[in-house]
Amino acid sequence: MFNLIFILTFLVSVRGVEETTTKKPDEKKTTTKKPRIVRNATVLNDDEFLDVITSEERVTIFYFAPWDPRSKQFKKEWMRLVNEWPDDPPMVFGQLDVTRNKVSTSHLTKFPQIVYYAFKQPIYYSGLVDADHMRFWLQRVAEDPPVEDEVQEPDYHPAVTIYAPEMPDWYSEWAAGKKHVAKFYWEPPTDGNTNITIKHDLEDPEVLKFEGEIAKETFINFFQLHEMPYVGYLVDNTWSEYAQTKVGIVWCLYEMGKNGIGNMVKEKKIFMMDVAKKLKGKFNVVYTETWEKKQNLEHLFDIKKFPTFIVQDHLSNHYHYLYEGPKDNPDLLVKFVNEVHDGKVQKRVRELNKKNLEIIPDVTEFTSSNIHKIFDDTKDTFLMIYADWCQLSRTYFQDLSDLGKKVKKDINDYVQIVRFDGAANDCSDKRITWEPLFPQFRFIPAKSKKIQNYNLKRDWKSMWRWIKRNSSYSTEIEERLLKKYDDRLKHDEL
Repeated sequence: MFNLIFILTFLVSVRGVEETTTKKPDEKKTTTKKPRIVRNATVLNDDEFLDVITSEERVTIFYFAPWDPRSKQFKKEWMRLVNEWPDDPPMVFGQLDVTRNKVSTSHLTKFPQIVYYAFKQPIYYSGLVDADHMRFWLQRVAEDPPVEDEVQEPDYHPAVTIYAPEMPDWYSEWAAGKKHVAKFYWEPPTDGNTNITIKHDLEDPEVLKFEGEIAKETFINFFQLHEMPYVGYLVDNTWSEYAQTKVGIVWCLYEMGKNGIGNMVKEKKIFMMDVAKKLKGKFNVVYTETWEKKQNLEHLFDIKKFPTFIVQDHLSNHYHYLYEGPKDNPDLLVKFVNEVHDGKVQKRVRELNKKNLEIIPDVTEFTSSNIHKIFDDTKDTFLMIYADWCQLSRTYFQDLSDLGKKVKKDINDYVQIVRFDGAANDCSDKRITWEPLFPQFRFIPAKSKKIQNYNLKRDWKSMWRWIKRNSSYSTEIEERLLKKYDDRLKHDEL
């Protein structure tokens, strides 16, 4: 075979990327630095963090808050991951206290959180709090790239190849930060044509042809359009990737036995592919395991039987559409999904039944029908999003009640304390979002109405002090409390 294939491989370190992209085909790979494995998961500060992600090839950081019960629970599985990590691939583990560091935690939206750094770019873990799940995810995102002349198809992820006389200057660095979602290659074209191919397992490749230089923006748009397969397996490790897309989701939920997912895919693949090809660019078609996750799906969509087809405008939306037509006609399902896309179908919004609700004194309970009232024109809103079945949520009920009592006594005309069951309610207001991790706290100022995350201590005194400082009415609140204090002093003197 006379044609040499140049395969672009991406390493996490800057040195690795430079060596790979400049190497001639007959050169041997050299290693200038032996990677190390650190199992003690050292607690780092900002300076140490910046040093380690710059100098080490593979770095995984656990972000935590010392006072947070969920961080303590998460840390047990984190330490098991660290202690049981194999020697290959080598890994440097570290921990960061989010209450003491600002530079290294500025990109976080929640904690506790595990982040793997590839080429200084963060890759976030969004799976279960379980060391085995963490290890599976981390081994996948940190795996070595394929060697020369060896093409490896990634699991559930596409192989992306640029065919061009020269590799684009921007390709190496951009792809290094995306190696957790695809494998990237470059080859000189054998027919002289410049193009890009995206190949998913069991599917024909998507091809985009170019004339002249490959434009980065065009490439990224094409990649985002075809990043997900026509029919994909939605699991913990791919959830965040589907959530980051800009299109909707069609759930194909079929009854299956304990080990029946493989048989189901073979049996229903033609049906799902038919639907997916007609919706490409507007909706992704997915399936998932319904044996062990049956109860989770019941909580998520309030469904009791299979097969069931659920449509969402986006995976992050907290409402959905239920297809109730024939289950064996792909054209009718496609017609329904297109009607959803055109806004012709009524949203299915679940609402908490208040009959058996445990009332918390001085705290207002909002449900799907009135959650929009958190955007109050005259009052700030402090919101707790919880799940009634979540024991951790319940540990904060008393603090929330004490906070509500204090607010009602002193600043009831400025602030409202609200609770919302995010597991039992849907929400059609796209401004209000949350993840299936409970509890979560939000603050909505009356004057800006911009939702803010509250990620500090969750005892009522800490929340009270934070509200006083950050309220739209902080000046008025301070003056009122000072006046009350002065009045109390005068009363005591009498």
